[in-house]
Amino acid sequence: MKDVLQANYACARNPHAAWIPVDAPACEVKGTLAHGANDLQVATIPPQEVKRRLEEQKSLVLLDVREAQELTGELGHLPGVQHIPIGSLTGRLSALEVFKDADLVTICRSGGRAHSAAQILMQAGFTHVYVLAGGMTAWANAGFPVE
Repeated sequence: MKDVLQANYACARNPHAAWIPVDAPACEVKGTLAHGANDLQVATIPPQEVKRRLEEQKSLVLLDVREAQELTGELGHLPGVQHIPIGSLTGRLSALEVFKDADLVTICRSGGRAHSAAQILMQAGFTHVYVLAGGMTAWANAGFPVE
């Protein structure tokens, strides 16, 4: 992490400005997100609730923000996910505009990237955003099926 921070500081116009997600081992140079995005409180939703809502065919939009190769890796992915890697999310918000008022669940391996994605979406005006608690790791640990 120290090396990543130093690399980001070296690229920043203001070397004292870095945005560090609250629960992810990553950082980005300040300016990639709107001011205050990291301060937004994000709700989580347990895997059991997501599974129940999917089985009941409740309206739920699933947004997986992992890299493409992770979707076919050992943890797989949930059926019907929208896929936008976290690094592309801010540039592709318009593709999600139709889901602005839907219940939207962000998903990653363990929750860090999904948390950051949820903050980005909330900052962009999405109203019902949740993070899959524990990510795909928790889903797999619960024994739930994946594609």
